[in-house]
Amino acid sequence: MKLSEQFKLRTIKRVYVSLTAGLPTPVAGRVEVPVGRDPNNRLRMTAVAGPLNPRKSRHAASTRGGCALVEWKLETGRTHQIRAHAKYLGVPLLGDEVYGATRSMVLSLLRPRTPSGLHSKIVQMVSRIDRPCLHALTLGFKHPHTGQEVHFSCEPPADFDEILNQLRKISNEGAFFTKHSIS
Repeated sequence: MKLSEQFKLRTIKRVYVSLTAGLPTPVAGRVEVPVGRDPNNRLRMTAVAGPLNPRKSRHAASTRGGCALVEWKLETGRTHQIRAHAKYLGVPLLGDEVYGATRSMVLSLLRPRTPSGLHSKIVQMVSRIDRPCLHALTLGFKHPHTGQEVHFSCEPPADFDEILNQLRKISNEGAFFTKHSIS
């Protein structure tokens, strides 16, 4: 089966991870809302009312402090779907200024949850984030010629890991996050 057909039939398996500004509520669940072009900003997608087909994603977060490490499993696909769903949940991706995670918003979220002696570290960390903290972790599909399931995975890049490790240090949580699974 061609890859285009697999995308159309929604059999492609895609898992992403992100760092969000804020904690999703609930920390695990399914987002099922239509996503369309934002009428106020053509560069951005948004959750829209109306008869459009809903875009579906499942999410689960490891949470502490003012940020979350979120795993997303896409059931459907749309440009910027995860970014639009994260904003819809009120937790835009760190570094995603197009979808609301401005530096001032992130700082206002993290400062109250951090000892005052660490505020300068937060400012330094936030100033170094230069892209949305989103990474495609795994991709799976049936090979178009052999029909065998193939899976690809790639660990998050160094800048993503560096931000995650800094958040863990700043929040004084070490490597321990409360993990919630995608069902």
